[in-house]
Amino acid sequence: MECGYGASNEITLHKQLNDNIRQCTITQKNAAPSAIDIVCR
Repeated sequence: MECGYGASNEITLHKQLNDNIRQCTITQKNAAPSAIDIVCR
């Protein structure tokens, strides 16, 4: 997975997904450090 940082501290993620992937759910946990889970089905 590629990760990049933008001019406004936004994060960009890029990954080629299989054609059978229909949905991704993104969940952010406000822990220290912050954690982001991405689940694709």
